[in-house]
Amino acid sequence: MTARSMKMMQFVLAGALLALAAPLSAMQPFSNQDLKEKNLAQMEEQAKTPEDWRTLAQMYEARAEMLIEKAERHDRLEQRYASAPKSLIAKRGHGWNTPKRQAQMAKKAREEAAEAREAAAVHLARADAETHSVD
Repeated sequence: MTARSMKMMQFVLAGALLALAAPLSAMQPFSNQDLKEKNLAQMEEQAKTPEDWRTLAQMYEARAEMLIEKAERHDRLEQRYASAPKSLIAKRGHGWNTPKRQAQMAKKAREEAAEAREAAAVHLARADAETHSVD
């Protein structure tokens, strides 16, 4: 192989590597299990350093994003169930898969997301306050 073909091969391989690495960087750093309220409350009790508070703020922000996605899924399901025949909705009665129930669940997810964003702001402020403490 010539030097030019080696350079081209390196360029193509670098591009392929970047293309494969892009989805990995978009992945969430926290699992859904880590973002549950109970786990976050336990971590809040154990947090001591400003870095702990910053990590906790990032986790609450990730929880808020997860809840917004959940609300969007419920909105899509509401539209899907609303377009079902009325006879099918009548058969379901007060079941879980009614448009009204999906709207309630979307509203609840949005409220929880707002609370998570507020908690993230509080924890970030606490981390900043501890970082700039006066000796």
